[in-house]
Amino acid sequence: MPSATGSWRSVINSGTMPADRIRHLDLLGMIWDRLEAAWMSAYRELRAFKDQHGHFEVPMDYRTADDIKLAEWQGTQRDADHAGKMTASRKALLEQIGFPWDPAEARWMRRYHQLTGALTRHGGPRNLPADSPEATWLEGQHLAHHRGKLPEDKIALLEQAGIPVRRPDPWATGYQALVAFKAGHGHLRVPDGYKTAGRFALSDWQRDQRVRRRAGRMTAGKERLLEEAGFCWDPLAEAWNARYQEARAWKQEHGHLDLPRKHPLKEWLSRQQKNHRQGRLPEDRARLLLDLGVLARLAGRLGT
Repeated sequence: MPSATGSWRSVINSGTMPADRIRHLDLLGMIWDRLEAAWMSAYRELRAFKDQHGHFEVPMDYRTADDIKLAEWQGTQRDADHAGKMTASRKALLEQIGFPWDPAEARWMRRYHQLTGALTRHGGPRNLPADSPEATWLEGQHLAHHRGKLPEDKIALLEQAGIPVRRPDPWATGYQALVAFKAGHGHLRVPDGYKTAGRFALSDWQRDQRVRRRAGRMTAGKERLLEEAGFCWDPLAEAWNARYQEARAWKQEHGHLDLPRKHPLKEWLSRQQKNHRQGRLPEDRARLLLDLGVLARLAGRLGT
């Protein structure tokens, strides 16, 4: 009779061992497949680790009582699955205990759930202790976003938890404020120092757009949006045109331009006449005022 387990395996593999002897050896705990036995041992150790710690983040230097390097073993399982060499039965066993095939994703989700738990305990992001592990991890997420390395799905999850990851785009804020101003006032002549109800300095933003365009630092898309909204790149020209339209409206309503003394529009018209006499009124503006009857007595200067 063979005296070593290796010999027993050879006999059973040859198909010559009687069934009653196989049953007897099974009762004694005979291991017929050492590789499968080793796999199952590591699997049980991993399951126990998960039950104890609640996750699969095994430290690299962690060893089981049987000297199994459990972190390396997990990597081997992922490699086998990626190469298509993982048996269906083993994969099913691993998935039964929630084994993460993507460890980085699993680690991120665990940290995320720790963060949401901390936010609940502390009453929101503002009250999260600065020296807490959750705050440190969150700072890393903000840094990743700043570097363009935080995926959209993770940004969405953080924002669902009340974390403002995507800061408002100042340009978009200004553009929306500009559109709202026009809707409320009928024009885009924003007064100097004007701020929205949300304290957004719209007049400063308008000035910055003109500077950016002159310097060639404005994208064609943004320039197109502004022009579609009726944005005027020359605020002085815009102011002149606004006064001209006021003068036209007055004449249409009253049939004349005999305005009251010290009326702002009367003073403006007088200034235009003076500029024309001194040759400082552009011809296009002079013709508009001539048609309005303001420069009738000075028409000769325009060659008419």
